[in-house]
Amino acid sequence: MSFKKEDQEYIDSEINKQEETNDLDYYKKQHKSFFILSFAGILLSAVLSALFSTIGGEINFLILLLIIGIFTISASYIVLASILEIISLFFIKLKEDYKTKFTIQMVISSVIVILVLIFVILGNTFNMAGNLNPATATKQLLRQQINYPGSLICTDTVRFSKEKLTLSSQEISNNSGLDYSQVYFDNPEHLSNFDVSNQSVLKYTSTSNKNVVICIICSNNGKLELEEALIQNGINTTIDSNIEGETLCIVYPRK
Repeated sequence: MSFKKEDQEYIDSEINKQEETNDLDYYKKQHKSFFILSFAGILLSAVLSALFSTIGGEINFLILLLIIGIFTISASYIVLASILEIISLFFIKLKEDYKTKFTIQMVISSVIVILVLIFVILGNTFNMAGNLNPATATKQLLRQQINYPGSLICTDTVRFSKEKLTLSSQEISNNSGLDYSQVYFDNPEHLSNFDVSNQSVLKYTSTSNKNVVICIICSNNGKLELEEALIQNGINTTIDSNIEGETLCIVYPRK
């Protein structure tokens, strides 16, 4: 069947109108669905946060990322929807252009959530760099320093907290080849909230977190040689030990 040119143009225009109407209905429904889901996402992230806070445990980092992601994309979508509705008051065509509004909201919301998650991941990475276990880091350094008498070396930054309060000679000398009496704790820089007990225990007394480094100097010939090494490194303290002719190490915190 053939149509006149005018009839074909009319049919094409009607088809285009129908497609535009279908697009309008589709994106209008999508916008409405995502808008409702965004409120549900904010509620879900709040519930998850409250749940983990209530049980008193630390939130797994992946779960934390999930909560942050859900909240960010939900909040971003709602905020952008509100902004575009205000803009639509001045641009009439935009008011019914749900495809454009939906696309803008999804793209910008996705970009925002990606940037936020990258920021959180990077922040966590830098935080972990200062969150080394004091005992593990000190034990590793002690094993190293035994072979370099007279040299002063410090750990990377470690974090003392209410969960990581003490270092003991017995703990860090374990499997090092030294007796615990050959490991001597001190606080020559008089850092606040660090107490030394019987030269064998370093205790952190504050309830807030504190980042420091742990430094070690060893001698392979006992007290006198260690005191000489301390003087050479500008450390003014007295070693209260009777060990001579054997390895002796001093361990202390530094800012």
